[in-house]
Amino acid sequence: SARINGAKSKGPKTPEGLHRCGNAAYKHGLYATRVYLLPGESNAEFAELQAEMLAYWQPKGFCDRALVEQLVANFWEMIRLQAGKNDKVLETVASITKNAPRCQDQAKINLLAEQEVSVAGGTVERLNARLSQLARERQRLEREIITVKKNAVASDRSQMTLIINNKQH
Repeated sequence: SARINGAKSKGPKTPEGLHRCGNAAYKHGLYATRVYLLPGESNAEFAELQAEMLAYWQPKGFCDRALVEQLVANFWEMIRLQAGKNDKVLETVASITKNAPRCQDQAKINLLAEQEVSVAGGTVERLNARLSQLARERQRLEREIITVKKNAVASDRSQMTLIINNKQH
């Protein structure tokens, strides 16, 4: 009977059902396969970050722009993960405050919360590992962008030398 019922099911049909199933596993974005926005994230904030990065790096060509886009995605994920980590710590602070109402030292409560969420193999430890990985990736992308810019400047100089030499003949 399970096989018969299973054969009848063809999955969600409505746009709402498809969207719900497509986003069913998103909890914190730690393992998100989409590079940019998750449901509930602000398009305006992402566009602002993207505009600021493009203005800062001023990409000239396709490769330059692609590296800057990767850098934007990297920063966006770091912001998302940091927000998730902060949420986890704040939940723990609230729990400690509720369970130990006599403890009024906020610094001590914060320290206890940090210790509690930093359990080996826990969510925050995985978040910290991913944040470290993203920081290394960001440094690599920045080095690549600088290298591409240097190569573009060197290429422009050699092109100018060819143009000047051709005009002299």
